[in-house]
Amino acid sequence: MWSDEEHIRSFRMHAHHLDRMLPAGSLKEAAFIGFQNSPPGIWEIAAFQRVEGITRTQLQQALIEERSLLQAWSIRGVPLVFPSEDVAVFLTSLIPQADEKPWIYTDGLRSALARLDLSFEELLSWLSACISMLDTTVIVRKEALDQRLASLMEPLLPPSRRALWRSPSPYDPKGKQLLGEAVVSFLLRPCAHMGKVVFGARQEEGPSFLSLRAWLPALDPLPPCDPSRLARRFLHAYGPSDRHCFQKWLGGSTRQARRLWTGIEESLVELEVMGKKRYLLREDLEEWKQAAPLTGKLQLLAAHDPYLELRYREVLLASSSLQKQVWRIQGNPGALLRDGAVIGSWRMRTQAERIQMTLTLFEAISAKECQRLCEEAEKLAAFLGRSLSDLQIHT
Repeated sequence: MWSDEEHIRSFRMHAHHLDRMLPAGSLKEAAFIGFQNSPPGIWEIAAFQRVEGITRTQLQQALIEERSLLQAWSIRGVPLVFPSEDVAVFLTSLIPQADEKPWIYTDGLRSALARLDLSFEELLSWLSACISMLDTTVIVRKEALDQRLASLMEPLLPPSRRALWRSPSPYDPKGKQLLGEAVVSFLLRPCAHMGKVVFGARQEEGPSFLSLRAWLPALDPLPPCDPSRLARRFLHAYGPSDRHCFQKWLGGSTRQARRLWTGIEESLVELEVMGKKRYLLREDLEEWKQAAPLTGKLQLLAAHDPYLELRYREVLLASSSLQKQVWRIQGNPGALLRDGAVIGSWRMRTQAERIQMTLTLFEAISAKECQRLCEEAEKLAAFLGRSLSDLQIHT
């Protein structure tokens, strides 16, 4: 008899296409829940772990040339790569209703609003007017985007607020950012959810930004969305789960999460797992019943891989102290999985055409497993276009 944790891992590994790789040409299916791309480039490793034979060239073609994938600020305010046809799921769905403030990622703006004695709605309306310049202009680097938009907004502010707008930002201890630039940085997420700013082709100096209208004219204006689609995606990827976990994953307000969740309640079945009530999509119940134990599967997942974003982490790693090593406030390592459970972490350092990788094990592995890990590390290095020059394994 297997444990609830094992059952959940098996079910979710299948949902995330990690139990068996998808055939070539299945990139959009692999990205059904979105790939976080912070730090830049990690989304490519997530795709590599799911689609047979995928190359970085093919990934860039899909994102930049074919534009079948799109990158924009989405759930939790993170840069997310998702199928372009899903803009209504990953952008429109995130626009809150009038009583559901704050917007995703904007709660930290409150102290700035108090200092400026201006409302969120005023500032967002001014930025919305200024950001239309991205219909015809591409800005390279996030800092340059913040600076340009803050400068355009300043004349719209009451004269008494403009000196404060140019004062040092309390969010930047290094003193390189102005208050107005910080405000813009927060408000860019709502603008993204409305299709006013997306990521374009990455340049040598950094990412580029323009409007959805300029990048994908066929998707402007944003299509309407059944709001329940986002909650359904979440539950298919992270079920059995509940509304509280959905809210944490979403990054929105309690009211917004409740509304989106309510839209799927008639489609749910209740289960008791790990001593708690959780929910599953009725259409996934048969898959849940047919889930079978995984045997001997070892994988190297990048930091912030979608599989690692479930909210009750004891399913993947029982030790709370070890959890803190994998899920950090910043600078997360990659995760080493055995049959869906986290048994270690990994980091790599690139130097010219070579990669040095360090694995930290949380439990013992066999000599055969050690050899397989070396092979996995070499495959990852080759995917990244480099050779594995050094692999260190620590316990």
